[in-house]
Amino acid sequence: MATWKSPPRSAQTTIACARCKKPLMARRSCHEARLHCEGCGKDYAIGDYIKEMDEALEQFLEALNCDRV
Repeated sequence: MATWKSPPRSAQTTIACARCKKPLMARRSCHEARLHCEGCGKDYAIGDYIKEMDEALEQFLEALNCDRV
């Protein structure tokens, strides 16, 4: 019997923030997923960083419902 597992609320990436160059955190809310820099506090749309996607962001997005991306 399979059990349902809630997707992760966040994931640490290796993608550098455009402003301060610290690694971005992928976060999901009830309505969307975004990238957040804990260094400077800036939020980014995930689409802005698709070309820099790393394994952590890819796995995070694979676990999300489609309506949050």
